[in-house]
Amino acid sequence: MAAPRDEDVQAVLERSQRRWQSDLHYAKSRCGFAHSIANPTSLIRNVPAMPSNHKLEQFPNGSLLEVRGRATWKYQVNANCSLSESTASNELTIGVTVPTKFTVVGNGFHDWEETFDTKGKSDSKSGNHLAILLPCWAYILSSFLVETQGCLMEYTSISAPSMHDSIDSMFIGHGVYVGNADLKEVRWWKAILASGQGWRSIIRISSDVIYLAPWSIEYRGDPQFFIKTSTAILCAGGTQDWSPPSSEEALQYLTSYCILHDLEIQYFAALSAALILPLQNLLGREVQLPKPVMAQSSRKLRPLPDAQKQFLDLPHLVTLSCAIQVVSSALWTVFWEPEIDCNLASAWLSPVSKMVNSLIETNDHETLIRMLARHRPTVGPLWLGAILVGLSRDIPGFFRTSEAPYARPDSLASAWLELPQLFMDTPGIGAYKCDGNRIRRADRWRLLHDVGLQPYFNTPLSPWQPFGWMPLAAVEIDVMAHADCKRHEKQYIRWNWLGLHGTDMLGIQRISSNSIIDRTRLLLTRWAAAICYKLTWLTVKGIDRQKRGRSIDNHLWVKGLILCGFQKSGAGEISIATESIEDSDHLEPDYDVQASIAATRSIFAWLTVGGEGWGESEGPIYEHPWMAELIPTDTDESTSDGLSEELIPTDTDESASDGCREGKSYSD
Repeated sequence: MAAPRDEDVQAVLERSQRRWQSDLHYAKSRCGFAHSIANPTSLIRNVPAMPSNHKLEQFPNGSLLEVRGRATWKYQVNANCSLSESTASNELTIGVTVPTKFTVVGNGFHDWEETFDTKGKSDSKSGNHLAILLPCWAYILSSFLVETQGCLMEYTSISAPSMHDSIDSMFIGHGVYVGNADLKEVRWWKAILASGQGWRSIIRISSDVIYLAPWSIEYRGDPQFFIKTSTAILCAGGTQDWSPPSSEEALQYLTSYCILHDLEIQYFAALSAALILPLQNLLGREVQLPKPVMAQSSRKLRPLPDAQKQFLDLPHLVTLSCAIQVVSSALWTVFWEPEIDCNLASAWLSPVSKMVNSLIETNDHETLIRMLARHRPTVGPLWLGAILVGLSRDIPGFFRTSEAPYARPDSLASAWLELPQLFMDTPGIGAYKCDGNRIRRADRWRLLHDVGLQPYFNTPLSPWQPFGWMPLAAVEIDVMAHADCKRHEKQYIRWNWLGLHGTDMLGIQRISSNSIIDRTRLLLTRWAAAICYKLTWLTVKGIDRQKRGRSIDNHLWVKGLILCGFQKSGAGEISIATESIEDSDHLEPDYDVQASIAATRSIFAWLTVGGEGWGESEGPIYEHPWMAELIPTDTDESTSDGLSEELIPTDTDESASDGCREGKSYSD
């Protein structure tokens, strides 16, 4: 059978309720966004820089223009293991044929808090400038790509009107005050906020197809923007004689505007939103931004991060944003939990779906962002940007099916962001071989992927691990060859770009003192967590397991972390515990199992579709109604009924070694 047991469902429901309720409590008790949530430069980590002195080989792919590169991992294995390195090629989108449309509607995020308040209130209001800042960042990212890989940056004949600030407004629309800007800067603002497409970033012209930078946007809203300036001489005529500014110049213009209006968090939030534009373009969706609201800040002007430093981060952010699959995979991994089996996906998603759907229905997007960022701090900036451009509409559907557009787990995201995307990105614990004749299905999947034979080299469509054990004699020869290995640990080591004429260029990573400190801290917290886990495991061993149930492992695991001052916040992430919450009441498993069905079908389809099928011992799983779509109509009906004890572990299975027991899916 593929369906889980009731006690497993109950344990996962309670575990999920505790974790997500704690995150929601934290999010509701805060106001505004912490710098770590808004600033996407924290995402750079291992992301390579887009080459600035070499052109890459370009590959037209229908409406997309792509470049390619190759990631390399090194295996840390024992001396007798034959694995050494593995590589994977990836495509990045640098060109699209149509710009992304955007409008300004609604009153979401009406007044931004420019400070992060832990008491849930703040008197620092700065209005809302997102509809002004996002087009600026779109231009800056596009201009940088054109400067390194493209051929032309140009103004169009469309521009926003402008007027002196001392003159009563003759326009109906959104007035944008840019201060004492010079004529070249005013011309830039007129193009940025034009009704239509005021500028074009042409990456390539191929066979009558014009490819634009993937951040290209076109304003289709009403009313129009108009520019207000204190400059004495207005740029009334001859506007097309000015050449578009470079990305570095445009960044200076944007920085000056944010200093003028006392903006910091919105400066970074708009950048986070701009990074999602290529994904939105690929989905063919219009971006709807909140209406501009000009407000007088009660705070003194604050200096923004140095523009030159921000410019040095652009090559890495451009690469990340062009890697659409990486961005989408990283976004949706927030709802995945390591060590949860595929047939328990619905149990994990059910509590959070109710919380998140309620926030979406009430348009409480600020709390939703803080909640997701607290659960997976690494992807906080991505979710801030994604929700700002409207991606929250996909969340309810994801809870029903555990699927979303371009949500396939991507191991490159794990490498670049140092955040596991699926169970294969984690090595697991204990020995591969259990009791000399069994192996966990999750480990069989891992080893098939490690060996790298087609079609198992690609990752599954679902991040959730398969359940249970199976006889070692029933696995592939390639898997059996590694059954006695110590755990394979993959270490990402480099990225190589494919240059012109087949040349190979090493991707440059940013290594800073802060990143070294962060990695050292992460290693120490993981080490502390491992000690806590072992101590709590020894504590529960021998206690009445049937009475207290499977959730005891998770319960004491969390308590053990709290003893060390940490709270587990996700795969590879540990955060300081700042509040506690009472254990949830008994939760009835009255949830929709469609997500579990989809996850189970997906993870088992990875093994069977295009592969070698399944052996007789696995037949009962594939005969379960959940797996109906995977079974051919002429399936051999002689397969035995029922599910053997080797396939699904039980609490009373005392024959399993401690190493096998520690790897159970219900424990953290």
